[in-house]
Amino acid sequence: MRRDDVMPSRGEAEAPRAKIDANAPKADVDGFEADSAIASDTQNAQGIFFLVVGIAVFSLQDILIKQLSSTYSVHQIVLLRSLVSIPFLLLVMRFSRGPKRLTTSRPLLHVLRGAMLFVAYTSFYLALAAMALADAVAIAFSAPLIITVLSVIFFAEKVGVKRWAAIGVGYLGVIIIARPGTGVFEPAALLAVLCALTYGASQVMARYLGREDSGGQMALYVSVIYTLISGGLYFVLGDGGWMTPGSHPSLAFLLRAWTMPTPIDLAAMLALGIISGIGMYCLSEAYRRGEASVVTPFEYTGLIWATLFGFLIFAEIPSWSTVLGMALIVLAGLGVIYRENRRDRPIVTRRGRLRLRSGL
Repeated sequence: MRRDDVMPSRGEAEAPRAKIDANAPKADVDGFEADSAIASDTQNAQGIFFLVVGIAVFSLQDILIKQLSSTYSVHQIVLLRSLVSIPFLLLVMRFSRGPKRLTTSRPLLHVLRGAMLFVAYTSFYLALAAMALADAVAIAFSAPLIITVLSVIFFAEKVGVKRWAAIGVGYLGVIIIARPGTGVFEPAALLAVLCALTYGASQVMARYLGREDSGGQMALYVSVIYTLISGGLYFVLGDGGWMTPGSHPSLAFLLRAWTMPTPIDLAAMLALGIISGIGMYCLSEAYRRGEASVVTPFEYTGLIWATLFGFLIFAEIPSWSTVLGMALIVLAGLGVIYRENRRDRPIVTRRGRLRLRSGL
């Protein structure tokens, strides 16, 4: 959801790190513009700080949704969250230095991308209702690997042996966490995989849409699509008529009837939109101040927060297979990110919310 991220030329790369060219291309980061010149060590440190804070803030969103998943419907929560995020995104576009137009020449593609992201986010939230927080987050982190595969299919990009090996290692980690074919297999793990698949596909579309439209536009269209789809689901599922006693937690989260939230729960749902806005701001500052290749690896601090919050709040203790799977996914993801950065096509990932910075 970022565009015009133009990497410096060889001559620029050899210039002093602290020097910023006023005529350098800009990078639009979730509706904010950023200098694409090489950052200084201090700027990189600031970028890392903002990234770590942003990831921690977004982790709070997962906690709130997991807490609400036993009482409310997922599309009710998504609707309220989106209604809060739309005015925030309009403010972002109003005060950013990027394009402020709301129209697009490819509305149908935006609708398709918004629908795919709705499936991605909803499937992740449904997975959270039944899975340990760390497990769901770890599987969703396989999205960068999926983007590489889809780039081969749709953009005929060449992938070498090393990157294919990294992809294989990453999916070995997913298999270890999900443990298919064993007595402890959780079907909701497939929802986390679906999240990674649809999110990866949506970001491949962003590479195409971003040639004309800004990150702020794309984010706004997605929030509008979220609002329309989740509002429409009220008329199909909102009465709880499809709900059956003893349903799987993920299925119950999807089919549960809409109810009037308590004041505390309503505040939590509305806070999700604010939390998302704060997290978005922190991430934008992170990539505005620091180099993507330097700050991106710190995206994986999300696994630390997921494990910590899962233990402190939900008393979830990661199994040895989860820890091993996490390690393989992180190693594979960092390997792919490293190879992409060497090819001047940096991938930026965040738990379930993967961003591409490859020429958008």
